[in-house]
Amino acid sequence: MMGRMKLFGIEISRISANDPSGDVLRSLDGDRPSQVVTLNPEMALEARHDARLRAAINKAVVVADGIGVRWATTLRLGRPVERLTGVETLDVLMREADARGLSVMFLGGREGEARNAAREAAARFPHARFIAEGGGRVALRPDGSWDMPVDLIERMNAEKPEILAVAFGHGKQETWIADHLPQMPSVRVALGVGGTLAFLSGRVRRAPQRMRKMGLEWLWRLIQEPHRLGRIFNATIVFPILATWDSIRPSDGHSSVASRGLRPLGSIRIPILRPSMNTIVTRFPPSPTGYLHIGGLRTALYNWLYARKHGGTFVLRIEDTDRERLVPGAVESLIRALDAVGLDYDEGPVLDSGGKLAEKGTHGPYIQSQRKALHEEHARVLLEKGMAYRCFCSKERLDALRKQQELAKRNTKYDRHCASLSPQEIEQKMSAGEPSVIRLKIPAGKTAFDDAIRGRIEIDTQELDDQVLVKSDGFPTYHLANVVDDHLMEVTHVIRGEEWISSAPKHVILYQAFGWDVPVFAHLPLILNADRSKLSKRQGDVAVEDYLEKGYLPEALVNFVALMGFNPSGDKEIYTREELMNGFDLPKVNKSGAVFNLEKLDWMNGQYIRAKSPAELAALCVPFLERAGKRVDPDLLQKMCSIERERMTKLSDIVEAVDSFLVLSGYEASLLVWKKSDQADALKNLQAIRTRIGSLSENDFAASAMVEGAILKYIEENGLQKGNVLWPLRVALSGRSASPSPFELAWVLGKQETVDRLSRAIALLSA
Repeated sequence: MMGRMKLFGIEISRISANDPSGDVLRSLDGDRPSQVVTLNPEMALEARHDARLRAAINKAVVVADGIGVRWATTLRLGRPVERLTGVETLDVLMREADARGLSVMFLGGREGEARNAAREAAARFPHARFIAEGGGRVALRPDGSWDMPVDLIERMNAEKPEILAVAFGHGKQETWIADHLPQMPSVRVALGVGGTLAFLSGRVRRAPQRMRKMGLEWLWRLIQEPHRLGRIFNATIVFPILATWDSIRPSDGHSSVASRGLRPLGSIRIPILRPSMNTIVTRFPPSPTGYLHIGGLRTALYNWLYARKHGGTFVLRIEDTDRERLVPGAVESLIRALDAVGLDYDEGPVLDSGGKLAEKGTHGPYIQSQRKALHEEHARVLLEKGMAYRCFCSKERLDALRKQQELAKRNTKYDRHCASLSPQEIEQKMSAGEPSVIRLKIPAGKTAFDDAIRGRIEIDTQELDDQVLVKSDGFPTYHLANVVDDHLMEVTHVIRGEEWISSAPKHVILYQAFGWDVPVFAHLPLILNADRSKLSKRQGDVAVEDYLEKGYLPEALVNFVALMGFNPSGDKEIYTREELMNGFDLPKVNKSGAVFNLEKLDWMNGQYIRAKSPAELAALCVPFLERAGKRVDPDLLQKMCSIERERMTKLSDIVEAVDSFLVLSGYEASLLVWKKSDQADALKNLQAIRTRIGSLSENDFAASAMVEGAILKYIEENGLQKGNVLWPLRVALSGRSASPSPFELAWVLGKQETVDRLSRAIALLSA
């Protein structure tokens, strides 16, 4: 149960308690690279509103750095937690590097800090190798991507560090490590060192040992750096107050702290106490019947946004009780799709390093069919309480009953033919092997619940059928399994599509039958086709994988899907993941259906493509080129991307776009002639421009603007018409009437290829 102990969304049960130094050292010998986080109050406060930082912390080896974090963690866990500061953590790793002869890289910091720290460390630990890398400008763009030197990772990998210490500032450095650690194969352990690098480099003197033992480093730091007053105030005053409040406040109107505990129900003990008494828990429970639908992505996203905004838990559960519709490999496909769009979850099935299904979390199993015994036990409780009954009616009888009701124009529902069977009759039928189902006995009266999106919903239970809870094959239906699993997994908010509104009253009745608190319900509007019919495969692609395969960026797809139901501010269309999370609120979600507008998705994807640097875009385009059997020099591809990104709407567009540069298609000589000009004029201008370009140096081709300036200057000096020169130049370089500008083409092709293509055009005109 400790697995869900959280502080501002940080899983504090993961914090190393008794042997932080040993845990840090053991991470060096793990089977995969490890990130170490030295958690202090400042970082914990930042994590309250930063989902990416929380995710990075929750995947790392975490040690408590700071008296405040140690106090808050001990308060939550009910056991002491040993403190290990950032300086001490780095010292542990450097000592081990010295003993093993490992390489340590210092990355970032202020001007010269990495270099000074490496020099000081080398003097203390002569058997380790220390490397300094300034890093250059590293910043997080509004779209969530990183603005940093294109060759930074390449430079780092060339040095093959085994321990990486990053100083980009609290929060940012932890997120950067989480995003880039998989790209650095030599690194065994990476950690953010922030202010630690300032101590090691000698820029800031460390507090005397007595002050450190008393937890007064903050005072020493304030004396040396008065500008840190605001940050120190947050760590020493704001953090304890918020951490205390986070521990004691009840969540969203649920039962008070005093009323919670473990209470028996029949032979089962049902946990109704969430260990972190304010934790919001949402879940995404897809059926493994195919690919992840766009509608499923939106449901998962809204659950993710709500959980992350409130520092809660997001659970993935696979609902596979409909055995006839199972698709082999669908679970693995769902997990990969969620990973591809960046929707990380705290609990649920995962793929291990070998691609096999495993799971994480303390409330499993997370595959519903593996929970069959739990569902059977809860069904027996309902039978014992008289809230359910066995039904032995054959399919033939039920079909005949339905036809009678349809002819009489009555609601089709079960007539409770078996509800009055005596225990003896039931026993006889069971002994004779007659197949049966278990039905919910709907009570008379009205059932009501509050929907966070739609308000109060009330229904007369006369309209409800006695729902089948357990099928004749022994597997539960969605209704029983969903309610039981949501309760046992401590789900507080059920956010799902509006097609489940009609089932919600039955679920409320089930919660009440078990004596459980009813979660908050929120039913999302439908996603519609342009003709306002329900989005379906018959009218186009609906699978997330289809859109990713076509070259839609995950961040664009998430942004687009998020706005099919709500808009954080209503005054723009492009939002970062952080902005979506901070602006998300269930009452903001629309009640009416949202139309899937492909033109808007194309536009939005184009905006995200244009926000990429040429290097980033080139890396994203490579798989599409490889799939088309095209190989392009990396430097050349970056140039192409810098030109084409303004015209691209999907990554796959690059396949056709590069043909203008890679292949000079055959064309007629007449295409080289501009409007009222003639072939002789085109020939004269191409010959002259070839001479002009041939006289340029390679440096003149360093940028498209330099090529443009040289050509336009030639046109102006000779009093020529732009169209008479630039049109034949464009056609000569591309072989097409529609292409990038001739300046861009010449810059990408380079001097020699440009001259060669001009020569071919001249030969064609001269023939």
